Amino acid sequence: MVEKENFNMSEEEQIEEILEEANAYNLRSEVKAVAEKIYKEKNTQFHVFSRIDAYVRAYHEIINDYE
Repeated sequence: MVEKENFNMSEEEQIEEILEEANAYNLRSEVKAVAEKIYKEKNTQFHVFSRIDAYVRAYHEIINDYE
């Protein structure tokens, strides 16, 4: 399972971990596309949504649909 909070890793490293996990399901590109869409939409509305939050949300949405 993907952990959102890992204080020893940079944001980019955490995102790469999420994408690697998605790749195990062969869904890397789908997670990335949905995450970027979520990030753009949420920041347009709230201006406080992190990229990591977007990737975690996208991962869970897509993997839950997949399983």
